Amino acid sequence: MKDFTIVRKGFDTTEVDSYIVDLENTLEKKEKELQEYRSKESAINRSVIDAQIMADSILAKAKEDAAHIRADVTAELGELRKEAMTLRTNLTQFQESYNRLLRRYLYTGHCEDMTQIFDRLEKVMGELGYKEGEVPPLPEVQSEPQEDASDRVLSETQKLNLHAIKEADEKYNLDEISNALIDSKL
Repeated sequence: MKDFTIVRKGFDTTEVDSYIVDLENTLEKKEKELQEYRSKESAINRSVIDAQIMADSILAKAKEDAAHIRADVTAELGELRKEAMTLRTNLTQFQESYNRLLRRYLYTGHCEDMTQIFDRLEKVMGELGYKEGEVPPLPEVQSEPQEDASDRVLSETQKLNLHAIKEADEKYNLDEISNALIDSKL
């Protein structure tokens, strides 16, 4: 607090008036500073609110995108599974037809004509979508894993075909039967 000079009738009025003006100036300056701080605080609060709104919006968009991606992947996976099941069914049908042919002609020993066997095999392969004279490719050694489901099923089909032919050859000695048939035709 300021000390004022004492005069006959109290404090010096000029000093008091001057001090009051100084106080008013200081008060006005402090009020301006306070107003600036409040303005900055308001701007900061608006920025924080805007940032929160933007973050919420980005998060909601990311969740929405993730849901769409998940739905797309799930649908594609369902289609791939369906395709794989169709291929598996075709493979099973082919194997069953192939095995029935082998059993009918090899077990009974009634192989009248190899042409009939090959004609029937051509018919079965035609039912499975192979063109006339087209033979399923033999499996190849691959350095990279296969990514396409149909390729994996086809590779498994080829392995099963080779395995069935090998088993039939070991069990029934197909070379001898073929040679016997050829000799009987001669």
